[in-house]
Amino acid sequence: MISKWLFSGAFLFELSSWASVFADLPFGQALALYLFAHGLGSALLCVGVWLLLPRR
Repeated sequence: MISKWLFSGAFLFELSSWASVFADLPFGQALALYLFAHGLGSALLCVGVWLLLPRR
């Protein structure tokens, strides 16, 4: 159940990272926002996939 929230959170962070690319922001601010949101989205996706792996 918790992996559902991790995947939806990862999707929203990835969506917001791409929205920051097309936003009317200075280059440095847009880059920082993209990297931050993409990093969080990737981390949530990794944790969600980790929880789906079978236990040993």
